[in-house]
Amino acid sequence: MIKEKDFYLLRQNDQQVTIDNYISADNMKLKKILMVEQPTNNSLTLDYENFNMLNNFLFPYSSLISLQYQSSQGHYSTLVTIQHLKAEISDKELKFPFNVPQKYDRK
Repeated sequence: MIKEKDFYLLRQNDQQVTIDNYISADNMKLKKILMVEQPTNNSLTLDYENFNMLNNFLFPYSSLISLQYQSSQGHYSTLVTIQHLKAEISDKELKFPFNVPQKYDRK
């Protein structure tokens, strides 16, 4: 981990992808993730913003996702903004009722 002015940088390498995690020096919360694929330079950036207290935890009420993709057809860019108006933390286990139908045949 590298200490910079306002953040700590944790760098990970997974095959052809470099992942930079930017952690706020103020509150030790993940502030930004930057993923870059080599040699294509395709990238994904995820910014967490608008941290406010939720129960006893800091929660990012805003997120910005930016995707840059280069292909033989051209350069593509996608931007997604997420704004949470309401969030809650529960002690109950999440359950996702899902059953694979008996008629399902894997191909």
